[in-house]
Amino acid sequence: MDIVVCSECGGNMPRFEIVGGAEKDWTNEARPTCGQCRGVPGAKPLQRKRDVLGGFPWKRDETGKKVPK
Repeated sequence: MDIVVCSECGGNMPRFEIVGGAEKDWTNEARPTCGQCRGVPGAKPLQRKRDVLGGFPWKRDETGKKVPK
């Protein structure tokens, strides 16, 4: 997935988005703006899924069970 940085809030957003029925490429814009900054209802910042191999390291709690750091 290609990611673009919003020019207003600095959050991540997808490079391609469907706007008004047409696909829009945000890399062609001088100031890309995420859906949340544009006021799109229900829009949330993009969160990349992380796993153990490419994400955050694990730590153990007081019982020895693995928990996210």
